[in-house]
Formats: sequence, structure tokens, C-alpha cells
Amino acid sequence: MNDGQDATRKITESVNRPTRDGLCLACGKVYNVSPGDRPTCSKDGNSLTPLPLLDEPLVGHYVYKGLLGVGGMGVVFKALNSYLDKVVAIKTLKGKRYNEKELLRFQQEGKLLAKLVHPNLVSVMDFGINQAQEPYMVLEYLQGESLAEMLKEEGILELDLALELTKQTAAGLAHAHSFGAVHRDIKPGNIFVTQSREGPRVKVFDFGIAKLFFMDDPGARADLTKTGEIFGSPLYMSPEQALGKSLDERSDLYSLGCVLYEALVGKPPIVGQSAMETIFKHVSEIPLSLAVACPTKKYPAAVQQLLDLLLAKEREDRLQSAEQLERLLQAIIDKNKTGLAELNSLSAKVKRRLGRQGQSDSTLVNSTANDKKLLVAAVLVGLIAAGGIAAFLLQDKAVDATAKVKGKTSSATDNTAEEKKQVAAQPAAEEHPIYNEAPSELGLIDQMMNPSDQSRLHLIEHELQKGKESFKLPRGFKLKKPDFVAIAKNGQNLKQLEIEGCSGLDAANLKELQNLPLSDLHVKWGDIDDGGMAAIFKIAGLRNLSITACDYLTPKVFTTLGEAKRLVSLQMENGKADGNYFAKTPPTEWLSELSFTGMRAFNSNHKAKIVNTDKITQNLSSCTQLKTLILEGTDISDNGIKGLTKLPRLERLVLTHGNLSDASIPLFLQMKSLRFLDLSGTKVSPSAMERLLKSSSIKTVSISPDGQFAHLTPYLREQMNSGRLAIH
Repeated sequence: MNDGQDATRKITESVNRPTRDGLCLACGKVYNVSPGDRPTCSKDGNSLTPLPLLDEPLVGHYVYKGLLGVGGMGVVFKALNSYLDKVVAIKTLKGKRYNEKELLRFQQEGKLLAKLVHPNLVSVMDFGINQAQEPYMVLEYLQGESLAEMLKEEGILELDLALELTKQTAAGLAHAHSFGAVHRDIKPGNIFVTQSREGPRVKVFDFGIAKLFFMDDPGARADLTKTGEIFGSPLYMSPEQALGKSLDERSDLYSLGCVLYEALVGKPPIVGQSAMETIFKHVSEIPLSLAVACPTKKYPAAVQQLLDLLLAKEREDRLQSAEQLERLLQAIIDKNKTGLAELNSLSAKVKRRLGRQGQSDSTLVNSTANDKKLLVAAVLVGLIAAGGIAAFLLQDKAVDATAKVKGKTSSATDNTAEEKKQVAAQPAAEEHPIYNEAPSELGLIDQMMNPSDQSRLHLIEHELQKGKESFKLPRGFKLKKPDFVAIAKNGQNLKQLEIEGCSGLDAANLKELQNLPLSDLHVKWGDIDDGGMAAIFKIAGLRNLSITACDYLTPKVFTTLGEAKRLVSLQMENGKADGNYFAKTPPTEWLSELSFTGMRAFNSNHKAKIVNTDKITQNLSSCTQLKTLILEGTDISDNGIKGLTKLPRLERLVLTHGNLSDASIPLFLQMKSLRFLDLSGTKVSPSAMERLLKSSSIKTVSISPDGQFAHLTPYLREQMNSGRLAIH
């Protein structure tokens, strides 16, 4: 999003020229194209996408001012807001090479950035879809250079500048983390440095692969964020990301530690001969100390301590938040004794684990050949589960092992022979082919998220032949009939199955599971439809069923629920149901828990997704084993409570954000087994709540702190202090 781009990406300033520039979406090269030509890229043979002429309308009231760059997911243009006479950057998806998942991912980035207003984060100003049905995002235009460009020019940074830039990056990440967003691709190229009156100002950008570790928008599907595991840059990838584990904010801290190390030394802390070797080393190898990696510089012990904490292999040993990192960086800058003492204490705990007792060489955490093989296997399994192995294999090219470091780094002529050998063992970062991301990520999405039929089938068979009782299918798989046949054939011990973000969940395929000893099934973000659910209901031993955000299900999905004869627990999150199509004879013998939670969907338009709920409660009146009933954001009425009074074992009842009024209180008083009741967001009045609490043996009643309950009566305040009345 700056003007300092490759010469091949600069646009001719004249609008009167007879030619128009063409862009190769794969490599980002720009060609001058004559009218009538159908040119292709000389590098990779791809067709070129025509670019607008200077000052031509780009979208709406934004006019084209140049090409800024081509990234993994989009093209970034320089544009002018003609209304405000303000220069902006516009990011759009590449041409028409996108699908629904890519559009949702772009939308996710836009919504996320719109919430992240902070001096150290790039600001999003607008979002929409242009006439060519391409989504675009309007960002603030940044003038300056990326940290990657700074390091390319300078080699290494002065300590004070490196600490200040890292501190500002941590401040931006702390704000993002507070919204539940993990960036997952922190690297010098995504840290932009502008100049202000106060000095350099960091702007963190490119949240295109960010992951929301808590979501308030069902559209931000987790299978989309998995691309972060695919496209996270190997040189800055945390060990848990390399192993395909779940990520939190501490993964960003590891990556930022890699960036700080590179700013001080001139190259990243972990560099292998290939992408795969680099990933393996992130899991298994401790980086060289600053004293060994850059012997001509003398850094305070506190800086090494901080890097040890950031680059710890186990995230429990790292700093636990970006706020903590920001505070400790400020302590190093200010030489604050209290902060330095805290840093020293934290470092002492992790130092034993790192094993750095003054040695000058890089140490493997697990040094035996057998342990190394196990680590390699773990990394491979993690990448396969993440759907990302294809990307790294495609990047996995050998490089020359040189030790040249540009700029301010020295040839270290005073080093011992052993230290020279250690430093030379790592390739120079600027010559490394994996220093940048693959040129065209979109072209690899299907390969990475969907391995070949043979590879996918082999993985399923290999895992289930171990006799597993619990199995989670890798996210994002496009499942086919042979996959389900393999599960049925090899899953004779399978009791728990989790399917997340997968397609191919139709009735014909799911029917293969009916003879398995499955007792627990969780389907999340899949393309299952009503027919597929009908097949699931016929799994003979099914006891616990959980369905989350499966958008292909209709309100008629529970028509055949009665087929699930032994069902004990049914949980549906963010789905739909209609009492007119709810099983008239639900599984009455065993059903003890029914949960319909969907407040995210309800809040999006303030309209219930569970309708005709009174008929559902009427049909449930025969489920004498029912102990827990959760109905969030439904259209249940006071009259609908009558059916629930017939449930002799009902202990927990949640009826939030509905139209219940004081007329429901006498019905609740008839429920002698009821111990917990949540009426948050209903129309029940404080006086009726007092009557309920005084006349029942309910242990806890929950309400919302707004509306009628903004000011509590003395009795209700007493009940709140005792814990019987919960306000949330």
C-alpha cells in the first residue's frame, strides 16, 4: 500500500496513451499492451488482466491512480476519493478467480478491520462489491516502507529503533487480540513504518488470514481461517502452527519474536535449507543467542531474556499477552528496575527448559535420531491436518547455504572457528526462496484444502486402523463415498466422530455410518442437508448429537427425529427449526437434554430462527427423562410453557430473549424439580420475579441487567447478593 514498488508495477502517468497496462495475477508483473492484443505473461503464460487508465473510475467515486501491489489474496490499487480529494488504497480480490469461501474470507477481513481502530493498525474506510462482482475494501493510504524493506536496506536496526517498532506492533496486536483476532502471519512485510512528528509509527496490516478465536458472526467460518495455517510464512511460524494445533495470541508473539530477532541480527532466528526444514526447526531447534549470531554487537541481557520468552517452544513458557510484551519492552527502553526484575524472574523459569547454559551452539530440543523422526512425523501430520502440506512442498526447494548478511552486519573476522561455522550453517534470509509467500495462493487453495482422493482415503484408513474410538476428520475435506466406506470398514471401534467444515455430507454417504458403534457425533460447518440428518437419526447407537452452523438444514430438519430411538442429548447451535415440522413422537425413552442456541443468528436481524416453539414444547411433554431444555431467541409464548409443566425431571430451563411475560410465572411454580431458570431478555417484571423467588425452590434465576431490572428492589438485591439471582 505504498509507492515504493518494483519498477514492473509502476503505471504510466499519461492518460492519452493508446495502450493499456495488463497485470499478471500470478506473479504481479505489469505489461504494456497494445489495443487488440491478447497477451500472456512471459514468465508463467497466464492471461493478463487489463488495468484502468490513470484517472479512470475504479469503483464508485474512487478514481484509479496506480497499482500498489499484488498480494496472496488480492490486488491493491492507489485511488483518489473524488468527494474528499483524499488518496486511499483499495484492495480487491484477483479478477474473477474466487469462490464463496474466498469471498467470505475477504468479508471477514473487512468486518474485522472495521472493528480494529487503533493507531498501530491500518484503518478500513469502506467495503463493498464493484460492478464486476468483485469485493473491495478501502484502506488508509500509507506513505513509508515496510519493515522488510527497511531491513533489506539497513541489514539490522539500532536497538532503540528495533525495540520501539516492536513495542508499537505489540500495542496494535494487543488491540486486535482484545477483539478475539489472531493475525497468524506476523512478518516484516506485514509491518509498515510511517513517519510522524513523534517519530516512526508502525501500522500492522494484512489481516486476510486472521483467525477469530471467539466469534460473534456466524459468517466468519472457521474453515476459512484455516488458510492462515496454510499461508503462514515458514520463517516466522510458531511451533504450534507448524504442528497444526489450535492457535491463540501467543502464536503472534512467537512470530513477533522472530521479527525482533531478525531486526537485531539481520536474519530470522530459524532458517533451514527448505520450507519444510525451516518448519521442522521451529519445532525442534533453539536459535543462536544474539551474542553468537551477531558477535560484533553487544545487547543488554534483558533483550536476550525477552527473546527467550518470545521464542519458547511451549506457549505456556512464553509471555502470555501482547500487553505484557508491550510493558516489558517499555521497561527495557526506560531501564525500569521493576519491569526488568519481572523480566528476569520470568526468564529464570524458562531458561532451564531452553537449556541455554552459556553454550554458543544451536541445540536441538530432542537430539536422538529417533526423536527427530518423531518430530518430523508430527510436523507432517500437523500440516496434513491443516490442509497445508501442498503449499510447503511446492515451496520446498533447496538453496545455497551462504552466510552473507547485508548492511550493518559484519563478516565477524574475530569469531572463533566454531562460531563462524555455526553462523555460516544458516542461509542468508535475503537470498532465501521462502522469504516471500508463494506467488499465487488462490491457485493452490483446492490442492491444499483438498488432497487427492487417494491421499485422503489413505489418511482415513491409516488413522482408523489404529483402532481409534475417537476420530476427527481434517477440516475442509471434500468427502466422497469411498471415504465413508473406509470409515465404516475400519471404524469398528469408533464411538466418537467429529466432522468440521467438510462437504459431501449427503444421505447416501452418511448412510454408511449407520452400522458403526457411534455414540457421539458432532457436525460443524458442513454441507449436510435434511436428508443427511435423516440418515444420521438412523444410527442405531447414537446417544449424543451436536450440530453447529450447518446452513443447508431447513426448518423441517427434525421431522424424523423420532428415528433416533436412543438419543440422550441433542444440541443445535445457530440453526433453524419449526414446530410445525418437529417430530410428534420425539425419542421419549432416553432424551434428557435438548439445546437450541442461536443468539448470533437471532441478533443479526432480531428475528427468531426457532419458530412455532409452542408446538415443540407440546411435543416434548412426553419426554419424561428431559432434564435440560435450552431455547434461545425463540418465539415461545406463555401458553407454550404449559407442555413443560408435564416434565417431572426438568431441572435446567433456559428461555432467553423471547416474549414471555408475568403470565408464565404460575407455570414455572408448577415445575417442582426446576433448579435453574434463565429468563434474560424476556418481559417478566421485577414484581413477578419476586413472587417466583419467594414461592419456589429454584436455586438460581438469571435475568438481564437492563430494562426493568436496571434498578433492583431491596428483596431482589438481597437475592442477588446471596447468589440466587444472577444478573448477566
